[in-house]
Amino acid sequence: MTAVQQGDEVSWQEFYETYRPLILFCAKGRLTPEESEDLVQLVMMKFFRSGDKFRYDPAKGHLRSFLGTITRNTITDILRRRKAPDTGTPLPEPDVDDFEQHWEQEWEKHIFAQALTELKSRVSARVFQTFDLYVLHSQNAGDVARFLDIDIDRVYKAKLRCIRILQEIVSRLQEEK
Repeated sequence: MTAVQQGDEVSWQEFYETYRPLILFCAKGRLTPEESEDLVQLVMMKFFRSGDKFRYDPAKGHLRSFLGTITRNTITDILRRRKAPDTGTPLPEPDVDDFEQHWEQEWEKHIFAQALTELKSRVSARVFQTFDLYVLHSQNAGDVARFLDIDIDRVYKAKLRCIRILQEIVSRLQEEK
């Protein structure tokens, strides 16, 4: 986070690529595609301007809350500027509780996707493929063992190893963000 706050270009690009899909998801069903792209740019700009105010302090909150608040407020601003076509009156503002619930759900998916990417880099391709088929795609352990031409015990061991590593990664990511 410090490198992003100091304006490191590579860190900013990673930050942008990491959080853009999450921000876009929040716009889904609320904003047009053009407004959604504007949302991403506005959120990133607001975060950059106020990012120096963000310091990780578990007592005060996390990046998740900080970024979520910026995103929710920016969506609200975009919707306020929009007028209903026939009446000229502003459209209703998004439900804050609804947004928070969706933000949390998407954040968890986001963390899990990042954790899977890291897991894939930390285990062999064969172990990840075994885990992917057995756990993520809910294939029968015997079928996975036959398909991969491995002993069924290796399927169970791959599952246990990957789950243990995933738990560690998810825990770390949640603390960081």
